[in-house]
Amino acid sequence: MAASLIGTTQQAAASIFLAQGVAVVPGAVKKETIAACRAAAAAALACSDAAITNNIRDLDASAPGAHHAAVRLHRRDFAEYLKRDGGRVDLRFNDAAPFDALLRETTTAVLDVATEALGGSANLLLSGVMVARASTDGHQKYHKDGNHENESDEPHALTVFVPLQPLTAANGPTEFRLGSHRRRGNDAKRMRQDGVAVECDAGDALLFDYRVDHRGLAN
Repeated sequence: MAASLIGTTQQAAASIFLAQGVAVVPGAVKKETIAACRAAAAAALACSDAAITNNIRDLDASAPGAHHAAVRLHRRDFAEYLKRDGGRVDLRFNDAAPFDALLRETTTAVLDVATEALGGSANLLLSGVMVARASTDGHQKYHKDGNHENESDEPHALTVFVPLQPLTAANGPTEFRLGSHRRRGNDAKRMRQDGVAVECDAGDALLFDYRVDHRGLAN
């Protein structure tokens, strides 16, 4: 990971975030919390996969709406479980244990950075777990999580990733076009910009402006 993205203090992290659109706060979450959340996420993923497989097996093709149900099952397209490109699965969770501890520890570690970056209070909109499965699908397509609001360049939303295992070049870290959250007159030049893959340790907090171009690399 580029050393320039690591914020050793809250103030440094906020400054990096505003300049690059991406910053890392190291050691945000305790190792024991990470281990508990990783085990819980793996169990939830296995349970969801089994439920979908069973529903496909038991689907009555003659029932009303069976075709639409089959399409949704095969696409893995649900509010709580969403299949994305690049071998990604997005699982939604509430703040029940053990994820409540992860949310508390992350909030403590990044709240000052988020508040300064957003120029005011920060509110959690949603939480979940993103799984990068071993896949031959290749990299995700570059995308933004959202666009500018009210024609302003000022950040108004951000995403916080807390890896549940170390992110390395082998297991699909997220790649960013640094600074792409800022408006540019030459959009074609931005689209040709090389990405920077951010590798970090389990429990670090990776923050990025949701207007930054990014993609998950293949696991």
